[in-house]
Amino acid sequence: MFDIKSKFLKILKLSLNKGGLLVYGVSSLILLSSISLLSDIFENDKEIQRISMYIGFEELIRSEISKNKPNYLLPINYKEFRLSQDGWDNIRYDEGDPVNKCQPVLKAYEIGGNVTIGWGHSNTSGGLKFNIGDSISKKEAQSLLKDDLKVSADGVRRILSEWSDFDIKISQDMFDVLVSIAFNSGIGSLRSSDIIMHLKNADYEKAGESIKTFKVSDKLPGLKSRRENEYKKFISYKSKS
Repeated sequence: MFDIKSKFLKILKLSLNKGGLLVYGVSSLILLSSISLLSDIFENDKEIQRISMYIGFEELIRSEISKNKPNYLLPINYKEFRLSQDGWDNIRYDEGDPVNKCQPVLKAYEIGGNVTIGWGHSNTSGGLKFNIGDSISKKEAQSLLKDDLKVSADGVRRILSEWSDFDIKISQDMFDVLVSIAFNSGIGSLRSSDIIMHLKNADYEKAGESIKTFKVSDKLPGLKSRRENEYKKFISYKSKS
């Protein structure tokens, strides 16, 4: 029997000692197994995550897995979907330092009545709480983001899992956008939105249009361009049809 976990660990350890083998090795695993299985192991196996982070290849692995994921509409299987590298990168861009794009804000500040730090981690996110002026390291910011995005992705998967009796399909980009919105506005807010109502009815056009105006206001002018970009990603499946 092909043991994908042991092969994954072997490739990581060889890459640690010799370098240059990771992309080839992960690509081979994709051919021999499946994207969803490899992604699931990477997201849930602590030893693989630890070694990946230690050798600085975590994002490279995510990228190699993500670029092989199809972006056409797939039947809902909420356990299959994981946030892609592209999804991570977009959230870091949108939630990070407005001057140093994609980088975290390492000193806590107030926005919209919430104390926020890192990549959009606020005191309403759960977990660690901060006061205005508190500082963290980039590594701590990465850990906060990882924890926060897991909560958001789990929330989106819970919503999708409730639709097992419906003939609904989504793409990888759709999933990424839903996680981005859940992270930005809250899972409960997403669940009760017109976006979800239309998506549940398989009306992808109206769901996409609803994204354009979701939570956009004069108080948060930057959100308009973010929602426009999320809308474009949400309907990107059309180019694959």
